Amino acid sequence: QESFSQFKLAVREVNEDPGLLPNHTLTFTTADTQGSEHHALRGAVDLISKHRVHAIVGTGYSSALDSPATYCSMAQVPIISPGSTSIELTDKRRYPYLLRSVSNDASFLKAMAVAVYEMGWQKLAALAN
Repeated sequence: QESFSQFKLAVREVNEDPGLLPNHTLTFTTADTQGSEHHALRGAVDLISKHRVHAIVGTGYSSALDSPATYCSMAQVPIISPGSTSIELTDKRRYPYLLRSVSNDASFLKAMAVAVYEMGWQKLAALAN
């Protein structure tokens, strides 16, 4: 909910700045993915076919992104994921229209390995969901 509020604020700020997109107004519509790949795909199909969107922002879940990203690539509609980190989604031949605003898991793990080495840590634990 918080990220959607930030998204709406960003759209409003872009629309209020005449220097950013002169003679253009951003609008948006939504589809609830319910965190599921099935609902995310249905949402992407609906947004593209019925609402004729030019781009999609979401989903933030790697587990729900494969099918919608594949569909968006076939439809040549960019999909921007604000939170998916799966390495499996880095194949630009398979997902040419997928953009991410966060690094993938491999980049994160490399950075963590450097930090662990530099701190001299010997034991680590991970909490995951």
